[in-house]
Amino acid sequence: MPATTLRFYEKEGLVPAARTPGGYRSYSEADVERVRFIAAAKHLGLPLDQIRDLLGVWDGGMCREVRDELRPMVAAQVSAAEERIQDLRAFRDRLTAALAHLADLPTRDGPCDPACAFLHDLPDPKPSPALQRQASAPAAAPELRGHTGSASPAIACSLDGDGYADRVAQWRELLGDGVREPLPDGGVTVRLPADRAGRVAELVVAEQQCCPFFAFELTFSGPHVALTAHAPTGAEPIVALLWGTEPAEVTEGRDRC
Repeated sequence: MPATTLRFYEKEGLVPAARTPGGYRSYSEADVERVRFIAAAKHLGLPLDQIRDLLGVWDGGMCREVRDELRPMVAAQVSAAEERIQDLRAFRDRLTAALAHLADLPTRDGPCDPACAFLHDLPDPKPSPALQRQASAPAAAPELRGHTGSASPAIACSLDGDGYADRVAQWRELLGDGVREPLPDGGVTVRLPADRAGRVAELVVAEQQCCPFFAFELTFSGPHVALTAHAPTGAEPIVALLWGTEPAEVTEGRDRC
């Protein structure tokens, strides 16, 4: 786990640390288990406020109490996932119906006009599915409108349905344990081990194909690499969904870990 993440957890009161005479943080085996518990809870999609509540029970040392506290939280995550699956299936069915409708239309020469009625006869539209970063924090749908008619790219992702869900999953898997720092422009910087830079670069290239309104930077610093995504106004929901916006304290070299 990156030192910056441990500093952030200490700042949030999740993982207190002792200090050596030389100023380094010192962790016990119990602290290691505590960090593992936090990491496992985050992999379940639980927000820090719920993890903090769980740690209060964890400190009591009663395993059954931790279990009883955790079960409804995980059940809520399962329900949220089921809702997202249903939304995606409904969205897929609408796309399939649109394809079938287009296939049945006659081929004609000349420009389109209202008589074509390409998609007008479909059932009432269902909005694009809104994916969530976690059950308590709904995020934006893949399609966001804005800046139309301007010289800058429209704030709209060209991916839909399964393609969009896959892209979200790829970013989450790659950046899951990264340390986030929100930017004033609505973007975010995520710090990661440098050996992930190649995979990060591949995803950046793919992201530019579907979301050209983002501007990216990769900065190498010793064993770490920082991915910075600059975002225009209106793209904040996509930033929150893809990369998360949890702040992390970045300290000077003297704040050693």
